[in-house]
Amino acid sequence: MDELVGFSKLLDYGLYIRGIVITFYALILFRATSSRVFGNYSSFDFIISIILGAILGEAIVNNIPLLPSMVVCAFIVIIHRMLAFLSYKSRLVGKFIKGDKMLLVQKSKYNWDKLHCCRLTKNDILQSLRTQYGLNDINEVDEAILERNGEISFIFKKKKAKKDLLPDS
Repeated sequence: MDELVGFSKLLDYGLYIRGIVITFYALILFRATSSRVFGNYSSFDFIISIILGAILGEAIVNNIPLLPSMVVCAFIVIIHRMLAFLSYKSRLVGKFIKGDKMLLVQKSKYNWDKLHCCRLTKNDILQSLRTQYGLNDINEVDEAILERNGEISFIFKKKKAKKDLLPDS
């Protein structure tokens, strides 16, 4: 019963020390990967954060040695920074690592092939339009773009000025 509940681990001070060390180390690592991991991140940034979290979590509970797990995480962060730099320098590398934007709506017309490719529906586009801008009419949209971070951005049609709407007298 004691093992089931975990009372024997309650006084394992090594666990507490490892937890504190890993917490500060994780803070340093995630600052090194940049704040994009927590903001508008690409799938690559998301994968890196999951891998780091998994390794550091295992290191806390003593399933893997502390120092090797910290070294592996440092290498992963270095690789992340190198790939981010290469993505910045090369559009081709950036497209491979982070993906590319997709034009989902053009001139108020849905691009069904792209929607199908992204597994999105007309309702997904309209939902984004409603939640971001309070609109529900695709005819007001010139373009809808699925960005690399997974968000949908909209470019609206230009409204005619009042003087253009008045008949010539």
